[in-house]
Order: sequence, then C-alpha cells, then structure tokens
Amino acid sequence: DRIAENLHAIVGQCAEHGVQVAAVTKVLGAHPALLAALPNTGVSMVADSRLTNLERVAAADLGLPTLLLRPPAPRTAARTVQVADASLNSSLVTMQALSEAAEMVGTRHGVIVMVDVGDLREGVWPDHVVDLVSQASHLPGLDILGLGTNLACYGGVIPTADKMELLVDLRDEASRVTGLPLELIEVAPGVRGKGRDAQRAMSEEGERVLAALPKNAWVVALDGRGKAWSSEDLSMRLEHW
Repeated sequence: DRIAENLHAIVGQCAEHGVQVAAVTKVLGAHPALLAALPNTGVSMVADSRLTNLERVAAADLGLPTLLLRPPAPRTAARTVQVADASLNSSLVTMQALSEAAEMVGTRHGVIVMVDVGDLREGVWPDHVVDLVSQASHLPGLDILGLGTNLACYGGVIPTADKMELLVDLRDEASRVTGLPLELIEVAPGVRGKGRDAQRAMSEEGERVLAALPKNAWVVALDGRGKAWSSEDLSMRLEHW
C-alpha cells in the first residue's frame, strides 16, 4: 500500500508538469510486491536495465509497456524483443539485430536513439545523429520513437537550455530527412520545494519550454490570472492562431 501511495503522489506531481513516469524496477529486482503495486498508479511504463527483471515483469502481465533502460548487446536481440517493447540504442549493428529478431517473431520493437551531449555515458555524437536515424528508419522491424540523452548521470552534466535546443534541432533535422514525426519532447520541470527559489524554478522551466519549441512556432501564453474561457471559446480562438 505504501508503494502504491508513493507512486500515486509522484505520478500526480509529475503530471502537473506534463511529465510521464516510468517505474524502474532494478533496485528491487522486479520483486513481486513492487510489481503488484504498479497497476492503476498512473505510471506510463516499466523500465529496467536487466533482461532477467523484465522477464519477471512480462510474467506478471501488468499490461504496461516495457523499456530496456540501456543499449542491448546484439547477441541478446531475440531475448530483448520478447520482453521489452523498446530499448535505448546508439549502434546500427545492434538495431539491425533487433529488427531481424522482431521480424522473426512477428512484432515491432521501439528504439530511442541516444545522443551524447557531454555526460559521456552513452550515445552518438550530435553530428552523427541524423545519419544514424536515417539508416535506422529503413529497418523493417523497428519503430524509431525519438531521441534521448543522459544528463546529471556519469559525468554530472546538468540540463541547460542550449543542450535542450540542440536536441530539438537534431530532432527537427532527423524528422525532415526521414519523414518520421519524432514528436515527443519532454521538458523537465524546474526544481521546487523547501529552500528553493520558486521564481528561479519558473525561469529555468520557461527556458526549457522555449528551447523545446520548433523554429517559427506560433507561441500562445495562457495566464491563470486572466479571463477564464470555456472549451468552446478556446476552440474558436484556436481557429485564428
């Protein structure tokens, strides 16, 4: 009950900022008590860096998408597509193996292409991203879901507006070249809480939002202190924006 209660609280706070939550089961080894608490908490997926744990997740039949939270080895491609709906990747050789394995069992495997923006954990350099996504887009057993990166991890590199803007620019160029939508961009909220500067958090959050906007986007700012609109009023305004 406490696990479920904590998950509800975390998911609720993240949802206020448009952030989806993946439940990472690695620390507890995908323990049955943890898995039993996950349904109906609002988590979007279950993630783990160990295939043995994801096998336990699959056996629990939670009805939630699963993510291998690291690049798989090519030799584990068949096992990966059986227990994970998606994985992190930065190698074309590995993605080719995943595509072949997915086709063998009549499924498709999602891929998040990792970009290294300085943390030195994993990913390809930014100037290789578009070419890699372009090549991977032709693999028949894969769905390229988007781009990912590691921050505040191995190298302690923190998110900045410049790094987010770089990712958005890479996303836009990869989308233009391949025709893939690559639409999902998640913006981390500013850190709030005791001892934190709320104004600074809002400012940092605003920088990330602006950095995530496509070039030449029409930007509309809504202020909670302004005049309230009904759904019909808002839809009429949207027609003219």
